[in-house]
Amino acid sequence: MKNSVLKIIYFLEHKCFENPYSEAILKSIIQNSSYWIFLLQKNQNSKSSIIVFSQNHQLKENSYLNLNLNKKNIDPIGYSIFLESSVDNFLELLRIGILPEKRNQDSGYFLLKNNISFFKSFQKYNAIYLEVSEKNHPAIQLYKKIGFVPYVIRKKYYNSNESAICMKFNLT
Repeated sequence: MKNSVLKIIYFLEHKCFENPYSEAILKSIIQNSSYWIFLLQKNQNSKSSIIVFSQNHQLKENSYLNLNLNKKNIDPIGYSIFLESSVDNFLELLRIGILPEKRNQDSGYFLLKNNISFFKSFQKYNAIYLEVSEKNHPAIQLYKKIGFVPYVIRKKYYNSNESAICMKFNLT
């Protein structure tokens, strides 16, 4: 199962980002028990569903989760990766990617809203944090639409001298 997740995430990572994570980084994420990975797929009837994958977590069954990764007809269109803090009961959204041809169809909104609902169901986490390039206007709009609020700007944070906007969503 790990290899199939790795292949899917690697494919999506390279389609979604100009500077994708390496296969080694993705493999270390998949093998680490502090990460949550969600795959967004379209079914044959064009309905969206989410597959969740995590090491060493007790999963609650939710109506929007499809836990069967052995299906041959997975049509992934996006994914998200969260890092769970071992200290302060918060999560960090490390990656969210939607295939370029599937953007502007509310796929990112659907994925992230369902991620939030999933994490709220645990009643364990206090907040979700993320950072986004100041130039990534579509992502900033999505995060604000969902309810993330900026709390700090890291000037010249990225190699390109772009600043990062740090945002937070309260789960409690």
